[in-house]
Amino acid sequence: MLGKIIGFVIGIALFKLPGAIIGVLVGHYIDKLSKKNKYAKLEHAETEIDTEEEISFKSLDPLTVNQYELVIKGSKLLENILKTRFSAEGKGLHEYTTSIENQLPQALTKKLRWIASVRNQFVHSNAIIDCPAEFFDAVTSCINQLKKIEI
Repeated sequence: MLGKIIGFVIGIALFKLPGAIIGVLVGHYIDKLSKKNKYAKLEHAETEIDTEEEISFKSLDPLTVNQYELVIKGSKLLENILKTRFSAEGKGLHEYTTSIENQLPQALTKKLRWIASVRNQFVHSNAIIDCPAEFFDAVTSCINQLKKIEI
């Protein structure tokens, strides 16, 4: 709308009625372009917004939360991202990672496998295990890196 108004005012000031008509047409075209750019920015911004599940995980305090909750939620979150965003296949984080490892940087693949190993130790071990201090940071880092990868 603003483009049409500006085009009309400039057109009328310079070329009277024909200028006003041309100004409105040019302004209309500029308004359409700005809407396309606005929607493109919104679509891009939506991909950067954290899901409710990610917000829930990132709001956990790794020092006070139940360690099992931290490990399970972090692993499930990564599994969900790999399955939905990358169409990973398999059962569990190790198999999901294997199915798409050609799409991932080697360091990220290694970190995902470490997270899967920690999760498996927690779930399948009879011994009481302490969650490694860097687990929360590793999961958060993986989430951020996975969101940056172009599909």
